[in-house]
Amino acid sequence: MMRLLLALLLLASQSNAITVNALVVGGGGGGGSATGGGGAGGVSITTYVVSSLVAVVVGAGGAGISTGAAPGARGVTSTVDATALQAYGGAGGGANAAPTAGNGLNGGAGGGGGGTSGSVGTNAGGTAQQGFSGGSNGGFNGSPYPSGGGGGSGGAGANATSNSAVGNGGTGTNSAISGSTVMYGCGGGGSSYLTGGSGGVSGCASAGSGNITGGNGSSATANLGGGGGGAGGGFTGGSGGSGIVIFSHATSLAPDGVVSGGGNAITHVGGNTIYTFIANGNFTPPVAYVIASNTTRAMKLDLGMRMRLH
Repeated sequence: MMRLLLALLLLASQSNAITVNALVVGGGGGGGSATGGGGAGGVSITTYVVSSLVAVVVGAGGAGISTGAAPGARGVTSTVDATALQAYGGAGGGANAAPTAGNGLNGGAGGGGGGTSGSVGTNAGGTAQQGFSGGSNGGFNGSPYPSGGGGGSGGAGANATSNSAVGNGGTGTNSAISGSTVMYGCGGGGSSYLTGGSGGVSGCASAGSGNITGGNGSSATANLGGGGGGAGGGFTGGSGGSGIVIFSHATSLAPDGVVSGGGNAITHVGGNTIYTFIANGNFTPPVAYVIASNTTRAMKLDLGMRMRLH
């Protein structure tokens, strides 16, 4: 018994960790005014080893813009443990007037190109592995001046196909880490002075739609990282959706860890323990998992000691 206790004490002083599945989604970009849809927030799906308390930052969505002279605001990057895991914020929809006429911005996924007479909207490249470029105005510079859709985390935004047919937002990325399949990071739909596109292709209803009749673009759903929809001329683009961070591990491996921060929660679905962060907070991994693991290892060490003594 004394040897077993000694083995436990020796192992307790070692570094211990739990490996969790992780989903990190950045905030979506805001839509432009009479211009492109906002780009999606980046999506990172990976595993992550947690051995102590980590800080979680959930990126806010970028605001839509009401003037054609500036692009929509970028979404904010979501992070885990500062720079250990990052999902970049989406780019804002491009402006439709000087000094950045027509150009979408780079981000977690690109913003759509702006559309205005005499200026060609351009694709904005998404961050490698986290998103795709936004669409352009397709070279259609006549009234009602179309724009491209915002880039998605799973596909590029579409180009305008005529002066009156704007581009849709790019598709997103599916994840079932929450216990049900959800699509994250869809691009916002483009707009023009008179007609707008949709917020992404199939399954991307969480992104903002471009306005169809000359009004404000619609905002993306919170905590899904979609881009905001583009607005009609003189109106305000939709805001991008905020990001989210989710961890999970098999419930059989450990009791619950601890989360802090308003609205953050622990749930149990399908044999998994799920830690969902919709706001900034901290995650402390389960301590009892370490004790259970060390007990098994200590018993093996104790057995080894016994064999060497006999």
